[in-house]
Order: sequence, then C-alpha cells, then structure tokens
Amino acid sequence: MRNFIVWVILVLSGLTPFYFVSVAYYQGYNYSIPINPRVVRFEQQFNYLASVIAVDNEYKASINRIKTIIRKRNKLIPQNIAESIAREIYLANLKYSIDINLICALITQESYWNILATSYKGAGGLMQIMPGTGLELCKELNIIWEGYATLYNPVLNVQLGTYYLYKLINKYETKGALVAYNGGHNGWLYWQRTGIMFKETQGYVPRIYSFLNQFQSVNL
Repeated sequence: MRNFIVWVILVLSGLTPFYFVSVAYYQGYNYSIPINPRVVRFEQQFNYLASVIAVDNEYKASINRIKTIIRKRNKLIPQNIAESIAREIYLANLKYSIDINLICALITQESYWNILATSYKGAGGLMQIMPGTGLELCKELNIIWEGYATLYNPVLNVQLGTYYLYKLINKYETKGALVAYNGGHNGWLYWQRTGIMFKETQGYVPRIYSFLNQFQSVNL
C-alpha cells in the first residue's frame, strides 16, 4: 500500500522517471544522470510525512490502549469522557516523560477509574487529590480552583495528578514518588530512615507495580 501511494504521488507530480534513476543511483549503479533536486525534496517531504504518520499511529494505539484499560474497569464512563481522559494521560506522557502504564496503574489503585471517588480523608477524583494539594497545584498550573468541582473534573484531575506525580518523581525518583504520593513527605522520610513504609503504603506500592506489570503486558 505504501509503495502504491508513492507511485501515485510520483505519477501526479511527474517525477516517476527521476525516481527510478534516483533509486538506481542509491543502489550503486553508475548512471551519469544526476539526481534530480525535485526528487531529493520529494524524498525529504515523504520521509517527514512518514514520520508524521508514524506518530499519529502511535498516538492512536496509545489512546486505544488507555481506553481499553478504562473500559475493563469502569464501563460506566461515557466514551467521550474516556477519550478525553486518555488524551490527557497521553499528553502527560509527552510533557513529563512519565510512563503511560504507570499513570494508569496509579489511577487504578487510587480510584479504580471512579471519577467521583472520595476517600475518607477527603481526597477526590481519579487520582485522589487532597483539596489543599489541588489548590496549590492549580496555582502552579494557572488553573481556576473550584473546590471539589475541579477534582471531580476528570481531565483537570489528571492534569493536576500527573503534574504532582512528575514533581514527586523529580524529587524522590519513581518508587519514592509512589511512597510520597500515598504517605506524603513524612511517609517518604520515615521509609528512608527506617526502611519501613507506613502500613497503608506497604500494600499500596506493590499493588501499583502489579498493575504496572499487568498493563505493560498484552493482558490489560
């Protein structure tokens, strides 16, 4: 199919004869006819388009993968909202270089993809953000803070949560970030001093790694 598209473009642009000369030249045949500059430009443009198509395919595959993870754990989320959540997770991966599977694993552990989840401590939304933390994160990201309405907005929640996770990873590295995400700085400090995590964190971190391993495999 790719070769057919190339052929059509070449025919329409009148570059077909030059293309075969170019190919022969690159394959080592000693033709005296020089490579046509139009062919060179065409090849550069084609390579650029091919890279764009590759990125688009990777984007679609990632979005579909995230949506599959969501659907298998919360079939009640409307498709358009699942799409928006998936896009935000993908963007977080681009902005912060956080593994998509790690973000999905954290959300699965925190709320099991329940948009309106609220903990007994008051954390809210997909990534279970405390109101005080949410307010500070909103200030840093220039997002209007509207209390729990912000935390229950799945796209904003993921924006805040992934940014918070990014900050923690930069400060504590990945495992330490998960410890701090659950137990705060004091939980991380206690773990560093004693080698023992808070009781709740002792189960929390292994479960996230279990989800991470699961999502990295073909079995979502």
